[in-house]
Amino acid sequence: MTNSKSKQQNNTASLVWIVSPHLFYLIATMILLTACRSEKAESQMILTVAKEKAVIELRGNGRASIDWGDGTKDENFKISPRYYSYNTHIYSDTLPHTITIIGKNITALLCLDSLLIDLDISNNLKLKDLRVINNQLTNLDVAKNIALVSLDCGYNQLTNLDISKNSALMSLRCRNNHLTNLDVSKNTNLKELYCGNNQLTNLDVSKNTALEWLNFSNNNLSETAINELFSTLHSMGGIIYLSTDNCDKSIAKKKGWMVIVEEDKK
Repeated sequence: MTNSKSKQQNNTASLVWIVSPHLFYLIATMILLTACRSEKAESQMILTVAKEKAVIELRGNGRASIDWGDGTKDENFKISPRYYSYNTHIYSDTLPHTITIIGKNITALLCLDSLLIDLDISNNLKLKDLRVINNQLTNLDVAKNIALVSLDCGYNQLTNLDISKNSALMSLRCRNNHLTNLDVSKNTNLKELYCGNNQLTNLDVSKNTALEWLNFSNNNLSETAINELFSTLHSMGGIIYLSTDNCDKSIAKKKGWMVIVEEDKK
């Protein structure tokens, strides 16, 4: 009886040793695949363009790849932290094409004048510099891109821009959109703000104590709103550009600010 029980235990142990290696390799494979998918997702940017010619410039470390969305790929090219890689592609039509960029150390993305209509950069957490000027974006989500230092999204179709999560932002250029409101109260590192040619009726920069350069020309701020803005400026001085003389510029000048009416430069 004892021998029978011992034999059964030995058989069970042998079965475990037989199954365990297979189970181990299965689990290890699953973990590796999950890690690879996660790394790919964390480094992926997706753009949709609707122009015959698309131009994308990248900066960062290591290597990157671009899938142009029409069966053409530029794979494993080197990117530099100092110089932009210039990547261009010609499509055979002007239909929307989805471009996928892979590169886990991309810190800057430029896509200018490419009829960009959609952009997903939520998985690129290392992005510091984003320039998407002169496109057709109606929405831009940068909530996950907390490393952003410079954002230029001028000449698009934006009606809203939430930068409340981008506390590292030092330069914001969102001119020539359709913004009716712009909250920069969380952007205390902001040095440069160019929000001209929008539809703003007020602008509060009282929290922006690092601000050095401000342009809010051609908006819908009343004389009262402009004077209120001047009264909340910090007292370390800077440069302001505006497009009207209907305000009390002395309020800003007493705080060390140079006020330039853009019409004076014509």
